[in-house]
Amino acid sequence: MHNQGQTRSYPQTAVVKLITASASEVKRLTKLGRFAKSPIAKSPITRHLLAGMVGFILCAGGLVGTMAIPLTAWAETDPVDLIKQGRELWQKDNIDGALAAYRQAAQLEPDNARIQTSIGYLLTQKNDFAGAIAAFQKATQIDNRDVRAFNALGYAYAQSRDYNRALTAYRQAINLEPKNAEAHQSIGFILVQQEKFDEAAQIYQKLIAISPRNLRAHLNLGYIFQRKGDLKAASDIYVKADEIAPLNADVWFAIGSLLLVQNDFDTAMQKFERVLDINPRHPEANVAIARVLVGKGEVDEAISAYRKVAAARPSDVAVQYAIADLYLKKESLSGAIVAYRQILRINPDDPNANLALGKALAQQKRRAEATKFLNRAQKLYTLAGNSKAASEAKSLLDQL
Repeated sequence: MHNQGQTRSYPQTAVVKLITASASEVKRLTKLGRFAKSPIAKSPITRHLLAGMVGFILCAGGLVGTMAIPLTAWAETDPVDLIKQGRELWQKDNIDGALAAYRQAAQLEPDNARIQTSIGYLLTQKNDFAGAIAAFQKATQIDNRDVRAFNALGYAYAQSRDYNRALTAYRQAINLEPKNAEAHQSIGFILVQQEKFDEAAQIYQKLIAISPRNLRAHLNLGYIFQRKGDLKAASDIYVKADEIAPLNADVWFAIGSLLLVQNDFDTAMQKFERVLDINPRHPEANVAIARVLVGKGEVDEAISAYRKVAAARPSDVAVQYAIADLYLKKESLSGAIVAYRQILRINPDDPNANLALGKALAQQKRRAEATKFLNRAQKLYTLAGNSKAASEAKSLLDQL
């Protein structure tokens, strides 16, 4: 008899059977990715469980004990919904949230190559290239004809400076899809990094034969000829590139760079200025202009050009070093100090910037600040095994 206000009691064996059957069915449906749309998910007992936890009476006649069912055991398990959720989070730049969703989807569909590839792409955005490689490898093992996964695997290897494995992955992509432009471009890039210019030129020539209006292939081939000293061949390629894209800033920059090599500084500057008419923040053109201006002794104008590069590349320490050097050439310690501080904002453990900043501050008689950075420089050089530079920092400290 059950009276209103009293707790209903159930036979222990019936409750255990119910729990066991429900758990078994949930497990089976979860593996199939169908739990969210199954009848058990819509049953009253499941809805009660999803509210948090449920206490089951384990003995007739009174409350003896409870069994807690965590909410996560009954969470959403439809892989399609998880992928959709992951994609939406990805679009909002919530990389960690997107990863969690895709990884849960991967547990439900372990043989889905596209999910693994998405996980790999997300990990590359976190610069976790080792994790990305593992995900892309798994994708290619699941589907050994997935060109996209092989290209992605090659990219992750290249970012890890493992160029030989990167080449293997990209070549597999080409085996699967002989006209794949991305794989050809990437192989050419890696071969240039390895200074295998003849092989790289062959790759780009092959790509141009496949895709005659591929602008990037023309520019890269021209660059290779320029590096090899074949300026006539480089010029011919750049002319073809200009025919493909007459108002492209990168084409004009390439032509200007070739003119610099030929010591035609005035015409080169005209080309670079044309680049800036098209794209005022073009970093390479501004660097080239700055170097020409330095050669002409126009330091202030060169600093202005480098500042434009810094605006486009805020994490480029080489640009800040160039700015610092120019300020030192002007005997402007304050300007150099600003540049060194910017380098240390980018990389606090840069020993050269710590040493240079300490020196500059010491020259301004700012001993307390100079001591801080010189001590830091000495420690960093010692850790790096650079005893000569560490001794220089110690000598400067002793002079304070």
